[in-house]
Amino acid sequence: MTDSCHGRRVLRAIRRTPERLTHPLRRTRAERVGAAARGPGLGLCHGNICRSPYAEARLRQLLAGRDADVASAGFIGPGRPAAEFAQQSAAARGIDLSRHRSQLITPALAQAAGLVVVMNASQRAELRSRYAGTVPVVILGDLDPKRIDAREVTDPFGRDAACFAAVFDRLDRCLARLAGLLGTASAGR
Repeated sequence: MTDSCHGRRVLRAIRRTPERLTHPLRRTRAERVGAAARGPGLGLCHGNICRSPYAEARLRQLLAGRDADVASAGFIGPGRPAAEFAQQSAAARGIDLSRHRSQLITPALAQAAGLVVVMNASQRAELRSRYAGTVPVVILGDLDPKRIDAREVTDPFGRDAACFAAVFDRLDRCLARLAGLLGTASAGR
């Protein structure tokens, strides 16, 4: 490894230290929002072809048998299929994304959602700026029960199958926690 490569890794680790240190507090806050949500609602990522379609399908699977309206959307490019590696990684987990077509976030989708889960802080800020905080929003990575390196759920677009598998592993952990919270919330009503 070159010195410059090592230096970049050290700087990235230092930059992400606050995220690692505040993760337990953010997880507690995200759990409160999830438990208070009136429903699972909407998974949102940048293009709606990698993370959010998988999140939608996995959450629907985790909430099977419950009255759960789950959808996904993105900020760009409607009508596109899920990425090839997304379809392959999802299929390896028993989920078929072959029929998925991306859709744009709209005021109607956002306002109908009981909860919107996003993949990073900039997506949360964009959603809030568009819809003025009318819907509860959680950064999905905040629900990760493991120690994290970064709050953001990495966008695997353009990367290899191993990256998709790692991202979907993280999504599985976070969505399992969310499904448990939503189950608790609906059981108490």
